[in-house]
Amino acid sequence: MKHDPLQLATLIGSRICHDLASPIGAVKNGLELLHLSSENSRGPEICLIEESSENAIGQVNFFRIAFGMGSKHAELSPDRARNILFPLFNGSRVVLSWSIETNITRIEAQAIFLSILCLETAMPLGGEIHISRQKDKTTVKGSSSNFSQNPELWNSLLQPSKRHDIAPAHVHFLLLPLICQQMEKPINLDQSTENKAVYIRF
Repeated sequence: MKHDPLQLATLIGSRICHDLASPIGAVKNGLELLHLSSENSRGPEICLIEESSENAIGQVNFFRIAFGMGSKHAELSPDRARNILFPLFNGSRVVLSWSIETNITRIEAQAIFLSILCLETAMPLGGEIHISRQKDKTTVKGSSSNFSQNPELWNSLLQPSKRHDIAPAHVHFLLLPLICQQMEKPINLDQSTENKAVYIRF
């Protein structure tokens, strides 16, 4: 029996995230026990481990949605989306805002998270990413003073049936159009040099 490549890819993503979550969670629990058992457990070394474990948990939560398999009936609330995204992006070279105030489907959340990765990749000097929706059209907008010029990456979004030589670090460019095909929504890519912005719509 032949397996669907997209299903197989998301199953692998889910498995990796699941296996990473347990040891990272154990580190976090160990730090909490250390704080309870010692008054001198707030040294710089412990703070560094604590910060790293929090960041790792955040990354796993993000990747679980971006690359994992979710229930067809699952939804993501605006608060949950912000809780996952804001700690990872805001405060770094990318500032992110989310204006969708209704629950979205798990697969739409996956498409949005992958779009965020695509725009982040294209903004080496940083910038702003804004997620919005009008009626049934979702827009992920990236604004930056400098976008990297890599036509092969953008072409992979618009021409998924063709073979593209993409590095592992850019796999999200290959996965996003497959997710949009599953939603039966075409990707629209608008690159505005005048406004220094890129719009991914689906």
